[in-house]
Amino acid sequence: MLQSMTGFGKSAVETENYRIRVEIRCLNSRNMDIILKLPAAFREFEYDLRSRISEILLRGKADVWIMADALRTENGGRLNMPIAVSLYNELLQFSRQTGASADGILESVMRQPDVFKTDDTTASETDANALRRALDEALEQVKAFRFQEGKHLEEDILLRIDNIAAGKEAVKPFEQPRIERMRRRLQENIQATLNLDGMDANRFEEELIYYMEKLDITEEKVRLQGHLNYFGEIVRGTTPDAGRKLGFLAQEIGREINTIGSKANDADIQKVVVGMKDELEKIKEQLLNIL
Repeated sequence: MLQSMTGFGKSAVETENYRIRVEIRCLNSRNMDIILKLPAAFREFEYDLRSRISEILLRGKADVWIMADALRTENGGRLNMPIAVSLYNELLQFSRQTGASADGILESVMRQPDVFKTDDTTASETDANALRRALDEALEQVKAFRFQEGKHLEEDILLRIDNIAAGKEAVKPFEQPRIERMRRRLQENIQATLNLDGMDANRFEEELIYYMEKLDITEEKVRLQGHLNYFGEIVRGTTPDAGRKLGFLAQEIGREINTIGSKANDADIQKVVVGMKDELEKIKEQLLNIL
């Protein structure tokens, strides 16, 4: 079954020290592109977390937000003396110059976010394991979302593959009349140009066969059907990284359709070919979001 590269997942877990939340949003991308926002306390586990995300998601752009609210505050904070003194002096000078009251200056300084600084602590292995569990839960939600989206994409893609196959069959009724018209046209043109009423019929047939072989589309139709069959096998199968393989195969399908169109020399066949090309373009658009 196909997987979409679009997905969403979130989870939360609480330890003795932290309330941890994980949120993942995925979009399509050629490669694995991870944007990880991680609290400072968990920075030393970043490589491990990135490896896990890459291992599960394989491909796509993943925005991963990890938030950790500290539940224990025994360490408190330390006064950032240089900033506190500077702010106090500036506010005191401002009070003197403007004549404003100096009451409450100290309280105002203490409320500034940069006045206190906390020691950067590293989360424990227990906290890291809890984060890993939360990450795995969010990743599983993303995978479930991807499979659900992939099911809808699969149905649409297989429908369009069937339409292309039907187009290939729709060409058949026009092939023999096309050959007869080209035979008559070629004969009339030769007679009109060269005025050879008694030309050698055998020689004419030989030249006509050579000319018709260059315009024959039997091989293209056989190869096209083979590509369509293989395309369906990949879509219905469990091939890893199916999106890339289907993308390459779609190019081959396009080549055969284009060749049929270039050899057609027939308005009815060209109409069918245009419809096949339209279906293939819609498939290519869908493949951009296939894992």
